[in-house]
Amino acid sequence: MPNGVKNYSSSVTVRWPNYVASFLLLTFQSKDQADDDSETGKVIYTLEPRTGRDTHSPFSEVSGLDHCLSDCTGSDSTLQLIKSWEETCAKHHDCGLSNRTGWLPTRLLDVRQDRLRLVNPENLDARYTTLSHCWGRAWFLKLKERNMNALSHGFPIAFLPKTFQDAISVTRTLGIDFIWIDSLCIIQDSKDDWEKEASHMGQVYESSYCNLAATDACNATEGLFFKRNIGLLETFDVQTSWRIEAPGFRDSGLYTLCPEGLVRLGDHRYMTTTSPLNDRGWVLQEQLLAPRNVSFGKKQVTWFCRECEACEAFPRGVPIESWREMEMGGSLFKGIFYHKVKQAIHGKAPDTDEGDAGRHTLYNSWVMIVREYTRRNLTFGSDKLAALNGITNLMAQKMHCKNHAGILYRKDDTFTILQLLWLPIEPTHRPEEYRAPSWSWASVEGAIEFARLYKSESVMSTIEYMKVQTEAGNTSGQVIGGTLCITGPLASGTVFSKTHLPLVDRWDNDQGDGLLGRAGSTETDTDRFYDIIRQAFFLVMWRTRGTTWRTFWGLCLRRRQDGKFERLGRFIALDSTTTLLQKHAVIQTIEIV
Repeated sequence: MPNGVKNYSSSVTVRWPNYVASFLLLTFQSKDQADDDSETGKVIYTLEPRTGRDTHSPFSEVSGLDHCLSDCTGSDSTLQLIKSWEETCAKHHDCGLSNRTGWLPTRLLDVRQDRLRLVNPENLDARYTTLSHCWGRAWFLKLKERNMNALSHGFPIAFLPKTFQDAISVTRTLGIDFIWIDSLCIIQDSKDDWEKEASHMGQVYESSYCNLAATDACNATEGLFFKRNIGLLETFDVQTSWRIEAPGFRDSGLYTLCPEGLVRLGDHRYMTTTSPLNDRGWVLQEQLLAPRNVSFGKKQVTWFCRECEACEAFPRGVPIESWREMEMGGSLFKGIFYHKVKQAIHGKAPDTDEGDAGRHTLYNSWVMIVREYTRRNLTFGSDKLAALNGITNLMAQKMHCKNHAGILYRKDDTFTILQLLWLPIEPTHRPEEYRAPSWSWASVEGAIEFARLYKSESVMSTIEYMKVQTEAGNTSGQVIGGTLCITGPLASGTVFSKTHLPLVDRWDNDQGDGLLGRAGSTETDTDRFYDIIRQAFFLVMWRTRGTTWRTFWGLCLRRRQDGKFERLGRFIALDSTTTLLQKHAVIQTIEIV
């Protein structure tokens, strides 16, 4: 209880085993409480069940993880804790390092001596760290064609911004001799070098030993480390008089009381987009592909590997296998997202004869990746495909597909059809500069959602082929053109009216029947849809059906002067409207660009 506070009230969030949040109010009183009005303070706490934490965590039986909190995240005790996590992981975990191929980036920064050197590690057996950071607007040293020779001969660490200096300090603490930093290992004024290195960006992080994340630094000058109030990290165990009854959960009555913001089950700043670093699109594949991550936040340092998560408040970690998929307020917990997707990315690819079960899991992970990625920002919109290219290619390989402008394509594949039924969360716009064909989610700005799988469904269109064009030698994922050839039921209609209600957009066909009317909706990609087009075409691609209802899903298109089509949005036709579509639609083969 704080000094001088006689009546101390705390609001406590209880996370039950099924992860439905409830609230309790705890009142703490001093023994000498007076009857008169006294100062009252409030602190919000989260009450976490201790069941399983001490017995199943990969770090639970390891000595040397007792941590003395200090007022700075860069203290000797914190750095030693990071080293203990790393040593424990290297000794007890299989974080995919047994599958390393020995691949190394084109350039690395050698940090073994006082003077740093840019080196070509071609003949080295080198482990290296990587750095995820926000560039910001402040000037700092970057690799250019004119200074490459000088950087190769050596330069003092003082030439670098504080974030880089701190990352090098951590790298040395871990006993690693090399670090990869994008601005120092890619020639910043060479388009050819950028395209070459961007095509390997995913492999850079996947082959690294550990990624260091400057999570709360807005620019390269702020550094990894922060001063903090250690009172916000202190936890204590409590024994409750109640017991919770829930399937598969044995409540021992032992709980840990944590200050607000210190929720350990994934709800931390590392994977939340409220921190400066995690608003960046490029960073997502850096986080997901690296075998180990150390996140430096304002409140504490957090460790992630493929088998465990730990932080300064809970240095012995949280077992991944005890986590469950949970929905709270309609959004998936970021920590759950992180580990479920990582397991899909780094797990064994399903065999082609296993059916769609394994690929279904991969598809759901891919949908989660694109959803998260499109909510983040890019300094250059032209990087939309390149910044996710490493993960996209890896997921395409696991699903036995090809990467075509961010769509995982395989002929006669249900999952390819589903990917084409993406939708912007809000009407947005297409960039002036060409980025991707209109059928790709990368062709528009903003956050994307995908169609969900239903229990009873049928594919109603067939993809004849999908192809993209790239500049010669550019394997970064960027495209300069693309065509989708597809056969399916196609109906034409004319815009009748537009209202602000999403289910009353009227589309009349040539025979005068209301094609969608109140029984369906059009969900357009761009906010200027009604200014651009007065006539549209509807390609039926997917049908979901129950005992008393059915729904058609498809693409809303416009026909260009050359006879090819462009995507305008997605439509949903409900119940009786599907009969009208079947009545007027004609099976056609068209090209969408």
